[in-house]
Amino acid sequence: MNHTGVSVNVFSAYGSGFISVERHYYLPYNITFIGENSMDVYPNRWVLNNKGISKVDAIIKFDLKDINGINPLKTIIETRQTEGIGSFFPLETHYNSQDSTLEANIDEFGEFILCSPKQIEVPVLNYPPNDSLIPGTTVTLSWEQVNTDSKYRCQI
Repeated sequence: MNHTGVSVNVFSAYGSGFISVERHYYLPYNITFIGENSMDVYPNRWVLNNKGISKVDAIIKFDLKDINGINPLKTIIETRQTEGIGSFFPLETHYNSQDSTLEANIDEFGEFILCSPKQIEVPVLNYPPNDSLIPGTTVTLSWEQVNTDSKYRCQI
């Protein structure tokens, strides 16, 4: 039996049939976002399929005990209607600390991912200290390099 780490609590469904969840252990294809485009995406995706059901009123829950490396306070559930097509949009995501789950209300099926806004690294000035008065007209600046940067611009 496969374990997806996802449960769906259905309150109502329109039609007659079934719902299934697939977990894929790789990033989705064609990742674009509505709104914030600078996102770190967890390297899994989930697809909520249906047969015979046109609409659903439910809560999707991601069990964080089965999903490693997630900061629940910064993670957002995002979805798009069609697997591999269209932009992801954020769902209002809640962290349930008692169950250790990330939860969101859903009314459609589709592809789901977990992501968080990228943390922007800022170089830290080593020398001179902030608000220093340096005698002379030449000053050498020194700062901690940020791994993702190849050059810097200084404004005085």
